[in-house]
Amino acid sequence: LARKKQSELPLDAVYLTIKNNWKLSGKPLLTLKHLAAWRTKTARERDLALNFVVREENLIEIARRQPITKNDLRGIQGMNPHEIRIHGQTLLAIVSECDGMDPGSYPANIERINLFPEYKNTHARVKKICEQVATELEVPTELMGSKKQLNQLFKWCWSNFDETRALGLMPDLLSGWRKKYLIPELLKIDNLKAAISQIEDAE
Repeated sequence: LARKKQSELPLDAVYLTIKNNWKLSGKPLLTLKHLAAWRTKTARERDLALNFVVREENLIEIARRQPITKNDLRGIQGMNPHEIRIHGQTLLAIVSECDGMDPGSYPANIERINLFPEYKNTHARVKKICEQVATELEVPTELMGSKKQLNQLFKWCWSNFDETRALGLMPDLLSGWRKKYLIPELLKIDNLKAAISQIEDAE
């Protein structure tokens, strides 16, 4: 837990954590990437919560609508006049900068893990493993592996670029106290085996 708290997500990967980022692609997704990086950098420098800079849902709308003027920003439902007054010019400058970038710089579309064909069956199998191990250890199943932690594992195994990898960390189910209980069982699942085997080979 301490290692997680001490790890900072690189600015160019922050957009991966934005809710509903998968709804954007191409230039809007590039814009979100730059907006999210700017917001995080600003929040870190000023020691503020991210939403005290600009609310997350507003970043999505700015990226989607590609505003040109402050009046365009005011037309976005939920935009706080305070956000526009302090950051409006910067937000518009980021949108404008992204508008002039080469399409070759656009990020790859965000993959929704729960839409992968193998997701449903794999989720059920990993959940069952967590339930069995939790029963043996006499701990709650949610402590052994929550839905969020299962999805973290699938992203790490199936995606080329994910938040956990960007942080330089391992998925919770493959590290710490869970590791020795879960890895032997997870290696039995074919569509997870290749990624997890790399850990075993490295050790």
